[in-house]
Amino acid sequence: MPAPGESRNGVRARVPVEPRAPLDPRVPLEQGGAGPAPADATVLAAAGRGTDERGTDERAPDRKPARGGARSGAARRAPTNRGPAAASENRAAILAAARTLFAEQGYGVPLSAIARAAGVGQAVLYRHFPDRLELAWAVFADNLAELEHLAATTPGPECFGVLWRRMVEFTLASAAFVELVVQAHPTMPEALGEERFERLLAEPLARARDAGLADPRWTPSDILLLELMVYGVVTAQPDPSDARAAVARALELVDPRLGLDRS
Repeated sequence: MPAPGESRNGVRARVPVEPRAPLDPRVPLEQGGAGPAPADATVLAAAGRGTDERGTDERAPDRKPARGGARSGAARRAPTNRGPAAASENRAAILAAARTLFAEQGYGVPLSAIARAAGVGQAVLYRHFPDRLELAWAVFADNLAELEHLAATTPGPECFGVLWRRMVEFTLASAAFVELVVQAHPTMPEALGEERFERLLAEPLARARDAGLADPRWTPSDILLLELMVYGVVTAQPDPSDARAAVARALELVDPRLGLDRS
C-alpha cells in the first residue's frame, strides 16, 4: 500500500487535512486569536517604533545594516517620543535646547540640531513652533517672564540692579536675541514689545533712584537704550571671550552703579 502522498497508478493521492477550529476574534493575535493587537505605545515600542504627541506612528524608514550586522555611520540616539501627555515637557525641552544652541551657534543654527538636542523629532518641533522666528520669540518671551518674576520677588531698591545685571547676562549669553529684536522689530508680537519692558522696569528703577542707586534722570526707555549699547559692545569684539570685560569697562565709563562682574 502506498504511503500517504505517494502516487498510485501515476496519480498523486491527496492527504486528508483535519479541519481547524475557527479563530476567536475576541482573542488578540499575539495570544493565538483573530482579534487585532493593541496599537498602543507599548506594542509600538516593542516593535522598534515610537509615537508622536498625538499617539500616531512616527517610525523612521528602515535602514539596511552594514556587513557584520552593524549599522554604518556613527550611532545616534533616537528621539524620545514622550507621548500626548508630555506636550508641555516637549515644549520645555525644545526651548531649553534652542536657548543653548542660539547662544553657542547663533540665530541661524539648524532647527534639526535643536530638535536633536531636545530629544524630539522635527515633526514635534514644528508642531509647537512652525518656523524659526516663532521659536526665537518663545525663547525671548521666557527670558522676559524670568525678568518679571525677579521684579515681583526682589524687594527693596536693589531690585533694579538685579534686573539690570540679568538683562546684561542675557545679552552676553546670546546676542542673537538682541539681533533678532533689532532686525525683526516690525514683526515682534505686541505682548513682547518695549512697553512690557518699561512696565517691569518702572517701579524697581524708581526705588533705585530714590535710594541713590540710579541716576535720577534715568527712565525705563534709557535702560533699554543702555541695553542696546551693551549689545553693540558684545558684537564688536573679534574674540567673544573678551566681551564680558569690554562690557564691564563700558558700563564703568557710563556709570559705576551699572557695574558688572568681569569674571
